[in-house]
Amino acid sequence: MRRATSLLLLLCLLAPARSQDGDLYFSVSPAEHSVVEGLPVRLRCEAQPASHVKYSWKIDGQPLAPSPRRHQVEGDLEITRVNRILDSGNFVCVATHEETGYAIESSPAKIDVQSRNRRKVTDRPACKITCVQKTMGKMELWPPL
Repeated sequence: MRRATSLLLLLCLLAPARSQDGDLYFSVSPAEHSVVEGLPVRLRCEAQPASHVKYSWKIDGQPLAPSPRRHQVEGDLEITRVNRILDSGNFVCVATHEETGYAIESSPAKIDVQSRNRRKVTDRPACKITCVQKTMGKMELWPPL
């Protein structure tokens, strides 16, 4: 009896979460990402049953505003160039069954936008800096940088 109870508990834990109404549930939920600013990222989202499901996204509880950088591919949200100001936050996928109107929301997935390492890139050969003292206490660099 104890073994059967343990097995039943294990099956409940491993089974995907299902809703009471319409049996709509997420088979793929968005995951957290850490991405360098300017690079692309894709948040995955898929609900079951897959037929008649419409997807939308929220950021920090607000509907996601349309943008040329952000677009949906089926349920997934693709951001072509992540922006530190516009894309840092918690994203939620909303799946709505078109026939019943029943909607579910995923757990929030955070995008952590990392700044790029800014380096000065020069295509000139290395230069030599010579210090020449012209007056007391004042130094000039030659050749000028």
